Amino acid sequence: SRLRIQNQALVELACYRQVHQDDLDQMLTKITETVSCTLQVARGSIWLYQAAQLILLDLYEPSLNRHSYEINLPEFELGTLNPTPEGLGDLLAYQLGFLNSADLKNLPAPLNSSRLEVPIRLEGQIRGILCLEAVAPARQWTLDEQNFVTAIADLISLAWEVEERKQTEAILRKYERIVSATPDQISLL
Repeated sequence: SRLRIQNQALVELACYRQVHQDDLDQMLTKITETVSCTLQVARGSIWLYQAAQLILLDLYEPSLNRHSYEINLPEFELGTLNPTPEGLGDLLAYQLGFLNSADLKNLPAPLNSSRLEVPIRLEGQIRGILCLEAVAPARQWTLDEQNFVTAIADLISLAWEVEERKQTEAILRKYERIVSATPDQISLL
């Protein structure tokens, strides 16, 4: 059944996360592949919302077995809008609609599609969006599909949280080395 397939995909991603938690990019690649193939969509993408910009972290197109990475949408348009949890997907659509040909050179062409967009939250704040696009016929996203994508967004949030924690710990270790070296230098004076 569809629900069993979705649950199996979640379990596989959770196991994959445990094994590959040191490589965020690899984890995001696996997530877009899994969610796109599980729900049989034309594309799946993960966008980071940071410093008034939307940044494409990974876009997967199963029919082409192709990924696109690291595309920043221009900041000037985003600065004029104030995204809400409900409006972040609209912001993405709005922004994609105003890109010029130079902006689009690395971004696959927009699809005339049914989209499902779920915010990715970290520490109560929207930090990104998981976007799925299905082509004709128009798709009505079922409750189980919406719940599945929400669970996937939670996995992305956990992966980002682990990455931020690792970066913070590295900074703390650096400062601990500096502080532990400082008393020796002071005693030499």
